Amino acid sequence: ILLLNRRFRGMGKKPDKGRDKGGEPKDDDPSKSPEPYQCTGNFDTDFTELCKRANIVPTPPVVPKGRAPGAAPIVQEKTPTKKQNKNEKIEAPPPPPPEDEADGAEHSTDAAPTTFSLKNNYEYMKPAVQYEVDPADKKLVIKDVHFRGWKLDPTMMDILRQTLPSLDKLNSLSLWNVGLTDETLVTLSTFLPLCQNLKTVSVESCPVPGEEWHRLMGEESKISNLTLRNNRITDLGASYIGNTIGTQKHQNQNLVKLNLAFNHISPVGAKYIANGLRMNRNLLVLDLAHNQIGDEGALALAHVIS
Repeated sequence: ILLLNRRFRGMGKKPDKGRDKGGEPKDDDPSKSPEPYQCTGNFDTDFTELCKRANIVPTPPVVPKGRAPGAAPIVQEKTPTKKQNKNEKIEAPPPPPPEDEADGAEHSTDAAPTTFSLKNNYEYMKPAVQYEVDPADKKLVIKDVHFRGWKLDPTMMDILRQTLPSLDKLNSLSLWNVGLTDETLVTLSTFLPLCQNLKTVSVESCPVPGEEWHRLMGEESKISNLTLRNNRITDLGASYIGNTIGTQKHQNQNLVKLNLAFNHISPVGAKYIANGLRMNRNLLVLDLAHNQIGDEGALALAHVIS
């Protein structure tokens, strides 16, 4: 009777959900957040892993930027020297192909292209991160990163905040038509100073309502070449830029080239920029092409640089 009671009591017990078959406690709490990811400096691996954690599907691929094929190497013809043996035979160059064959090769439709490659429909328009490497470095270290034609939302911008500063040799960043907002522009300006070797930044065709482009030129900025073409910058943005370039209290020490072409800057905005140039002696190149500065704005700039 005692044996039967013990068996019935054992059958009534519920297994402990917090332990596995071996008696060890389990850690399957879905509410717990995963450990923060530590970037390794491998941009492809870090970017892909962070996109998976953010549930970004499909993950934009990281691909090398296409380059135009270089010129064919020039082969120098060997000329006989005086020290050559008279009995030694000199190999003659191969004869040129007949004219009929050469013409047929030019007009042949089956010949494989050598200056371009074909892709599937719409593949060129799919989101992708393009990069360039230093040809002199055997380790394929990324030096340039390009984003073209797809929106960088706050989630994607946070991923870039984690991955780009880990690239020690990153020298250039290009953003074209990526749909920036006031929020993502502020995020961009916070982590760019963390990129130690980043000197060239190009942001084009990304108008933002607040026009706070001066955030990219702060005192902590290491950018020396900044391009802000075609961002619909008005006199409001020009006033911010002028105050950031230089005042009596502070001035930008690193910016050497500023491109503000194809914007909506009037003579009033040109005067704001001219006032900033009075206190700045580091900016060497200023591009205001295709704006509406007029003669009045041009004279204000001329008085400063003369």
